Amino acid sequence: ASLSQDGNQYRVRVYNTEGSLYSDAVNLSVNAALSVPQITNQPAAQTVFENNTATYSVAATGNPAPAYQWEVNTGSGWANISGATSSTYSFTAALADDGNLYRANVSNSEGSVTSDEADLTVTSEPFAPQITTQPASQSVFENTAVSFTVAATGGPAPSYQWVLNTGSGWADISGATESTYTLTATLVENGYQYRVKVYNSEGTVASNTVTLSVQEVVEGNRTGTAIIAPIVRNDPQDTYPTHYSDFGWGGLHQVPTLAHRDAIPNDLRVNGMVVVISGTHESYYLKDGTTNNNWAVYPPKDLVFIMPTSTDSAAPNNFLYYSTDQSALVYKDHSGTTHSLY
Repeated sequence: ASLSQDGNQYRVRVYNTEGSLYSDAVNLSVNAALSVPQITNQPAAQTVFENNTATYSVAATGNPAPAYQWEVNTGSGWANISGATSSTYSFTAALADDGNLYRANVSNSEGSVTSDEADLTVTSEPFAPQITTQPASQSVFENTAVSFTVAATGGPAPSYQWVLNTGSGWADISGATESTYTLTATLVENGYQYRVKVYNSEGTVASNTVTLSVQEVVEGNRTGTAIIAPIVRNDPQDTYPTHYSDFGWGGLHQVPTLAHRDAIPNDLRVNGMVVVISGTHESYYLKDGTTNNNWAVYPPKDLVFIMPTSTDSAAPNNFLYYSTDQSALVYKDHSGTTHSLY
């Protein structure tokens, strides 16, 4: 018998010289051979917006007809999905489902087979960019790196284009296509305005306009927490700094103790001079006078200085600073290398 004969009916005619008759008709049922399930159509990866329906399907043959059990892997291994027992599995996707993997186990009495894995990508509904943090205006000394930064949301994720107004209208800045734009400020750029266009397929929004202020570095100028001043060495005995008068007013000086600070001769003191205590890394400056009563704690921030001459171990115009985690004055050259000044 073959499957093509399934359902055929048969009977027999019985006869002799005296006559004939037929038996009752009988049916022939031909069943397919028993077989392990075989998958003929694998499930495919899905990409949907959140709160939309994701559907996975599998097709398989087998005898007896196979049963199905869908499984999910959220990152901790495979687990059965309760109630997902047909050849198609549909559900409402949430953002938390993004990255999950799905597969089907197909089985009958003869065996089982597992489908390929199919991943799920869930994204937010598309929406135009929204700026959550605006860039801020910046004020820096010349030849200093400065950054403008914006933060934004959007679906799809937004792109960025920084634009510049030098006084003749807005123009794109070539290559400035990240959320942060960094440049080295020069005096030419003093007063320049910046803003950023944030855009995606759903729309565009422009940030607030910000301004860059660039201040010229002038020897002896003091602004905020940055001091631009001559640097002098300690004398070999480190008893108190010498040669103040060789460099004009104030400057930065280093002494080993508070007692050494207080012993600096009056004729060498200048209102505004800064003294660093090498033993404790504390900084003081003379405020509104030159007596010991006028010493005030300098703000605990790194100080930035400019070398006025090449008489010390640093080259002219290199940046120098004192840091509270250093044991002595150091300077950093234009390549970023740090050197000891003493």
